[in-house]
Amino acid sequence: MNGSPTPAELRHFLEVTQYQLRDQDNRVTIAQIISVGGPEILKAGRAALAGTPADRTEFLKTGQHEARAKDKDQAAKDQAAKDKEKPAPGKDGQEQGNGTGTGTGTGGKTTGSGTGTGTGTGNTAVAAQGHNGTPLATTGAGDNTTLIAGGAGTALIAGAGALLAARMRRAGARN
Repeated sequence: MNGSPTPAELRHFLEVTQYQLRDQDNRVTIAQIISVGGPEILKAGRAALAGTPADRTEFLKTGQHEARAKDKDQAAKDQAAKDKEKPAPGKDGQEQGNGTGTGTGTGGKTTGSGTGTGTGTGNTAVAAQGHNGTPLATTGAGDNTTLIAGGAGTALIAGAGALLAARMRRAGARN
């Protein structure tokens, strides 16, 4: 509202403009939420963005939390399935053998027979010759590199959305 608004401008702001601006803010917030959410958040957020202002408000109040809970449940199921696929301790394929044998010999000749059984335990990893099999030194970045890059991208998108909303507000206030 530039300067001192007229009663008509004030009434228009209270009856129309404030709701339009709030809906723009809700759109930006939903875009930020779905940019870092799982598949259920993405699906529900897109539906809210395509819907009415009331749909967007409902998503922000309750829908996002319900979708996040579904994503969390699915992630737990996926992790349980992944854990189930891992081999049991001592079952990774390397074999150690315990054998028994007998032999007899007469007059310089020896004959023998033997039997052996083995069970597998240990690590099947093979190291290159001259190395002890330990990993090389790391930079300390670990698996967080992807997480950091994703966070930076999200921050960039959120900042662009906030800038867009501010510009739209200024443009709307001038009209």
